[in-house]
Amino acid sequence: MKKSSKLFASIFFMTLLIGIFQIVSCKKKETTPTPTATATATCSDGIQNQGETGIDCGGPCAACPITTIGANYGGGIVFYIDASGQHGFISAANDQSAGIKWGMGAGTTFIFQNPPQYGTTSFINDLGQSNTTYIVNYFGAGNYAAYLCDTLTLNGYNDWFLPSMDQLYNMGQNQQLYSTSFIFGTRYFSSSEGASNGAYEVTIGQGSGVGGNKNSLLHVRAARHF
Repeated sequence: MKKSSKLFASIFFMTLLIGIFQIVSCKKKETTPTPTATATATCSDGIQNQGETGIDCGGPCAACPITTIGANYGGGIVFYIDASGQHGFISAANDQSAGIKWGMGAGTTFIFQNPPQYGTTSFINDLGQSNTTYIVNYFGAGNYAAYLCDTLTLNGYNDWFLPSMDQLYNMGQNQQLYSTSFIFGTRYFSSSEGASNGAYEVTIGQGSGVGGNKNSLLHVRAARHF
């Protein structure tokens, strides 16, 4: 009887130890769940967050573009926006002339004698205004392309100019403009001078500018900066 009691006690004690060991083992295996990491908001995550006023712009990010290509804005139609999204160029919605000369008696001499207007620099996308000012100062008042644009008041704005060759090319290439107000094959004067008797023109839908005669009667489309 004593042996049986001792045997039973031993078995009970061993069972108890095994149970305690299993409980301790299970607790060791349990791990605290790792908190889900929260993605850090950035200015390139494709989400409007962190006080942005648009997707990835405004607030702590770069300013949102104030308009879009092809939009009606600032008295005309936007045809170029720079990398900041805040500045660019606007085209008048319609032609200012269907046939006007480049200058006044401009068929025999270069009028641009010094940089940055003379030569290839007069083509650059932001030189239409300075080209126009130079031409008007040279010729004065008269019936010619640059003066027409320089004295234009349209939709509340009076800072229009005759676009440079690059500006005019960009203007014509813009499909929103091309499909609504430009006619394929129409020739336009730029403010870029090409020779003593020539100025660069752009034919809509037919590539970049080519030299033309200053005394030709071409279309004119004014532009302005914003």
